[in-house]
Amino acid sequence: ALDDMQNSSQGPMSFVAVRSSSPEEDLAGMSFAGGYETVLGVKAQLNQVQEAVLRVFASCLDERVFVYKISHNIADLTPRIACVVQRQVAASVAGVAFTLDPISNYYDWATINTNFGLGESVVSGQCSPDYYVVNKTTKAIVKSELGKKETAVWLGDDGGVYEKAGNASEWTLTDDEVKIITSQLVALETFYGHPIDTEFALDERRRLMWLQVRPITTHFQLPKSMMTLPGKPEMLWLDVMQIVQGFTEPATITGLSFLRNFFTRGIMPEVLGLQPQHGRIDNRPFWLDPVGGAFYLNGSFILRLIGFDKRDAWAKKIELMDFSVAKAIRELEEDNYTRAACLVPLPLYLLWNCPGLLHNIRSSRSDIEGIERNAKDAHAAIWGIARDLFNIKGHEDKCSTRGAFQDWDKCTNTWSWLSGNVNVEDTNTMLSAQRAKLGKPSSTELHFSDMIEAVMPSAVKALVYGLVATTLSGAFASSNITAMFATAPEEVKAKLDDSLQGTSFVTTVLSDLLDEMADAIQEAGKSYNLEELMAEWKNGGRGWPEKVRDIWQTIMDQFGHRGYQELDITAPRYREDPSMLFEQVVAFLDMEKTLRPLGLAEKTTRAKAVACQELRAWLEQNRGDVPAFDHQIQRYHAHFKYRESGKYLIVKIIDFARLEVVKQADMLAEAGKLDFPEDVWFLTLDDLKNVYYNSST
Repeated sequence: ALDDMQNSSQGPMSFVAVRSSSPEEDLAGMSFAGGYETVLGVKAQLNQVQEAVLRVFASCLDERVFVYKISHNIADLTPRIACVVQRQVAASVAGVAFTLDPISNYYDWATINTNFGLGESVVSGQCSPDYYVVNKTTKAIVKSELGKKETAVWLGDDGGVYEKAGNASEWTLTDDEVKIITSQLVALETFYGHPIDTEFALDERRRLMWLQVRPITTHFQLPKSMMTLPGKPEMLWLDVMQIVQGFTEPATITGLSFLRNFFTRGIMPEVLGLQPQHGRIDNRPFWLDPVGGAFYLNGSFILRLIGFDKRDAWAKKIELMDFSVAKAIRELEEDNYTRAACLVPLPLYLLWNCPGLLHNIRSSRSDIEGIERNAKDAHAAIWGIARDLFNIKGHEDKCSTRGAFQDWDKCTNTWSWLSGNVNVEDTNTMLSAQRAKLGKPSSTELHFSDMIEAVMPSAVKALVYGLVATTLSGAFASSNITAMFATAPEEVKAKLDDSLQGTSFVTTVLSDLLDEMADAIQEAGKSYNLEELMAEWKNGGRGWPEKVRDIWQTIMDQFGHRGYQELDITAPRYREDPSMLFEQVVAFLDMEKTLRPLGLAEKTTRAKAVACQELRAWLEQNRGDVPAFDHQIQRYHAHFKYRESGKYLIVKIIDFARLEVVKQADMLAEAGKLDFPEDVWFLTLDDLKNVYYNSST
């Protein structure tokens, strides 16, 4: 083999490079850089090459390699490696190049990092290399930064390598060389069919040599439906599931298809008048691609709507959820992203389609009780719709008559939509209308997804008129309170936070109930650890004191439909796995009562009363409007407490959908149409609907 290399068309060689090549190393998402050995400047003699090959092979047994495999869930720890012997290039310049920008995930840009000499100084991070960002379509250099190039690695005259100080004042590449590298890089990407990470060198005659190509491991693969064409303005996407819900893994196809139906067939048509058949990535604030695992907020759309110069204000709102995303928005330098999106005046669309929303917000300034009644109506309406769906499909034991924050069983339906009050049709009437819309006989039992679609318009309007309006009213009250103390000293302003604390959200109801359960356990002289609580639960709670059983039943009635990552239909509910709830109960048993939710609530209530009294005193001393302050405080606490109610109720409908998906999965597996019931999570709701209505599928 060495003789063949010596006699090749490239002419005689003095040295070779011995490198590793592993199947795992070339997998997308894997990077074994620094784990496997590379030997440079090996004399092209049999004994020296054999020695270098042994060194490279032995590196596959390095502890770092096994640790990396285990940390990336590679179950097969069998060493797998090939040793590649390449002609050694006496590089004058070398480096790495990517066919996208790993920092921005921008597919139209290539990035190049280079240093003088061999590429080892760049690959190993020994220097700050020259940095080039190039437009792959036009080959124009978008950005270039002269690196410090602190050191450089060179091929020795007698083999091996040596280091010497770098040349920080000189560019490693000419503009023409950057364009040549980019052109060939694009050709390589086309050949391999995916973004690539490469190593290259310019020899002593500055001829371009490609040394290695592998998949990029540091980028996020966008679904094709979200990618703009090469050369077109780029889109800015924000991962909703990660930012809002903290999902680190993509939601399932089934889960995202539910959310897609909810947003594209419910929220956007009913609230904004945006019909799904006209949706494109440039004219929608959200984009959902279930198969691609994507639920994204269209940042370009938002910036186009609010104005690029308002990005700091937008970042401030996101900062509480994800600091790094807010930082990235603030650091946007050029208004390129907005050119990709259409200007859609959403506020006008919202007012046109939901005139009662503005009516409710205006009314809330004086009619605190009336708008709160709308919120209670919304709770009763949406929970009542869900309860009807559960009953129709035979899940009546999974849905109680009332949920949390619910004062009556059904919506009162006393006013019309236009006036801003909640009005919900009878569920059976909505289902009959859906059958007629689909051309189904009146005796047809609708698929659960069609049932949800039938009730979605009423549920969404109840959500907007009853809960969104009330929450916005509370937010405006908070702003009004803050404005009253704009000129107050800082020590007075510091009391504002205390005055706004103590509002009971639907989620705090759960914490309070768990605290009460812990209290009931202690009153009965009992004590449980997690394993004991789980064992009693599996036994139906028969060994629990009666009061504990009653509280647990209330928890299941009101919160059994919730759970970790609950927006994904795949996620188990507390009703199925209550271990997280029991962990809290066990933790409360070991706490002082003053540090538990109910104890903290009492402390917060006292602090709120003191703060409000001190704020009133400052207003009286400075001729402020104390009655107005009291009114806004009452408005805030009466209305803002519904902030989390919308999600609570939506998750109840997701719970219904989950029960139906699981039921259909069992039927499909029994009929041999699924290998395993769990395979159902790879299907969309539309797939399941088609199977349901077409028994031959």
